[in-house]
Amino acid sequence: MNDVSLPAPLVDRLDHWFDDVEVKAPAVGYAVYDRTGVLFHRGLGTSATAPGAVVEGIEVSARASLPPGPDTLSRICSMSKSFLIAGLLVLVERGLVDLDAPVSRYVPEFRDPVVLGEVVPVTVRMLCTNSSGLPEDNAWADHHLGMSREDVRALIAQGLRFSDIPGARYQYSNVGFGLVGIVLEAVAGERFESFITRELIEPLGLTMTKYDWSEYPSGTDMMLGFTSFDDGTSWIHRPFVETGILGSAGSLYSTATDIARWVSWLSAAFARPADEAGPPLLSAASRRLMQRLQTPIHSMSGRMVRGGDYDAVGYGLGLVVEMNTRYGAIAQHSGGLPGFSTNMRWHCESGIGTVVFVNSNGMPAAEWAAGLLADVLDALDLPAREVDLWPETVRAAESIDRIATSGGSFADLAGIASANLFSDVPPEIRDEKFRGLLDDVGGIARDVPPLSDRALWCVSAADLVWRIPGNTGDLQARIEMAEVAGTPLQRLVIEKFGAETASIPADRDLVVTHFRPHL
Repeated sequence: MNDVSLPAPLVDRLDHWFDDVEVKAPAVGYAVYDRTGVLFHRGLGTSATAPGAVVEGIEVSARASLPPGPDTLSRICSMSKSFLIAGLLVLVERGLVDLDAPVSRYVPEFRDPVVLGEVVPVTVRMLCTNSSGLPEDNAWADHHLGMSREDVRALIAQGLRFSDIPGARYQYSNVGFGLVGIVLEAVAGERFESFITRELIEPLGLTMTKYDWSEYPSGTDMMLGFTSFDDGTSWIHRPFVETGILGSAGSLYSTATDIARWVSWLSAAFARPADEAGPPLLSAASRRLMQRLQTPIHSMSGRMVRGGDYDAVGYGLGLVVEMNTRYGAIAQHSGGLPGFSTNMRWHCESGIGTVVFVNSNGMPAAEWAAGLLADVLDALDLPAREVDLWPETVRAAESIDRIATSGGSFADLAGIASANLFSDVPPEIRDEKFRGLLDDVGGIARDVPPLSDRALWCVSAADLVWRIPGNTGDLQARIEMAEVAGTPLQRLVIEKFGAETASIPADRDLVVTHFRPHL
C-alpha cells in the first residue's frame, strides 16, 4: 500500500490518544508508519530526565528535558529478536545452518533433555519459535545480557533444565535465543553484532540502530531508563545493561524512524511486488516465514493483548503473530528491560504499523501499540488481504455473470465446468432456480456496473463472491475453481444477497469477507 494519508480526524485522535491514559513513566514516544516511513509521531514527557533521578556515567543531550522525537534513541529490548532471526536466516539461505538440525550440532556443550527415559533432541527451529522446552526466564535474563560467551558456554555445559517436552508447547526463553546467537556466531565465525550490522542493519540504512550505546556520538538524543518505587513521585535511573552473548536476545538501540524502515523491509515480503521497499538481503519467503504462526500461544500465558479479537495467536520466528478476525495477520514483538517497555506491530498485508517506546519498565506498551494500530486500521478500513485472482477464475466469473445478466443457460458453462458441477445440479434445474431468484429481486437492474466493481470477497485466488444487482434486491454468486489441469469450475452457488438462509451471507463477520479480490 502506497501514498497513505492519515485523515485529519485520525491525526487528531492520535494527537490526544494518551489524554485519558495513565502513564507512569517520564516519557512516551509513539509513531505510526507505513512502507514509506513515519506518518505520525508524538512524544510526551521528558526523554532523559525524571524527578529526583541522578544520571551518572552518560552524557545527556541538550534535548534531555524535551519529549522524545522520531529520531530519539531508545533501547528496544526483545524487539531485537527479529534482527537475530533474520541474521540466522541469512545463514540458512546460504546453506550453512539447518533449522531442523539439533542444537548440539552447532553448540557441542548443549545437552538434550531426557524425557521418560528417552533423549529428545532440541532443534534450532525450536529455539527460534519458543518451543524448546526451556522455561520462561525474563527476570533472570534481563540482568545477564552482558554475560561473556565463556561464562554462558560454561552454564550450558553444566546442563540447562527443561520445564516441558521440546517441541510440545510455547514457553518464552531468552536463554534459547542466546543459544541462537551462539549458533549464528559458530557458523558465521564472528560476533553476532558485527554480522547482523554488516548483513542487515547497514544495507537497510538503519544508521541509528546499534548494539552498543557508546558507539553513538556524544550528546545523541536518547531516552534513558527509569524505575519508580513510589508510584511516579520520584525515579531511579537504570543504567544500560551491557551486551554479551545473551544480548543477542535484547540489546539493540534504535529509533522510531529506523524501526519503520525495519518493518517496511519485513512486511515488504507481502507487497506487490515483494521487496519493493528495499534490497532483498533475505528472500521474501524467509521474511514471510518469520511472520507466520509456528507455535500457538495459550491465552493463559499472558502474551495475548487483552480486548483483541483473534482467531489465533502464536510465535513465529522472532516475532509474535496475531490472526485478527477483521484484519488478518498482524506481526509484533514487545520488549522490556529495567527502565524500558517497548512494542512494535504492523499489519502484514499493508505494512502499516505502530511503535511505542516508554522509558520505564512494566508499562503496557503492547496494549497501547495495539490500540493505536486498531484505531489506524479502522479509520483507513484496510482489507485483510488483497488477492490476485487466477485468470481462469476471472474468466469463469465473467461467463457466469454474462449468463446471469444477459440471459442464456448455465449449460453454456460445459466447456469450463468439471464433471461434478452438472452432476451435483443439472443445468436445467440451475436455470429454473435462477429464474425464481430473478423473480424475487424484480429482474436484473437496468444499469449493471462492471464485474470488478461488484466483487465482494474471496478466500483465495481460486474463488470469488460477487453481487448481481436486481431491481428490488440483489443476488450474489460464488464460484470455486479446481487446482487440476485445465482449472475447471467445480462449484457455483447463486443466492439472494443478505438472505438469512444463504450459505454465503454477505455480512458474516469473518476475516475472509475483507479479502479484497483483484480481477
